[in-house]
Amino acid sequence: MLDPNLPLTKIEYNEWGNPLEDENVYKYISNYAPYDNISYDTTISDNFKHGTSILVTAGMQDQRVNYWQALKWVSRMRIRQAKYFWPYKKNNILILKIDTDKGHFGSSFNNQSDRIKDLAFELSFLITQIQ
Repeated sequence: MLDPNLPLTKIEYNEWGNPLEDENVYKYISNYAPYDNISYDTTISDNFKHGTSILVTAGMQDQRVNYWQALKWVSRMRIRQAKYFWPYKKNNILILKIDTDKGHFGSSFNNQSDRIKDLAFELSFLITQIQ
């Protein structure tokens, strides 16, 4: 929302407001910024204190959320995990999967087989976490 040259940014000013022109809009939107709101204080979340597994997926062809945003977020989360969960604990897994040919909504070619593979990967991750 801070770079009007990115696709869809100016269009969304009607919905969210322009954070470059209105300080209140900037503060409101920044409350939802996932990267900036990673806290290192584990006392605020009992779920995180006991370990939370996370699967992060990204696509290199995504024009809405660039793949490096997921890389930055996972990097910061791993630093946080290392601080509070070293040595490694089984119930605190953070996996990053980046697909080179996928966009914001998955496969760029309406490929049913790829969608089924992606769903199987996500479900297998979830199943390993509840066993």
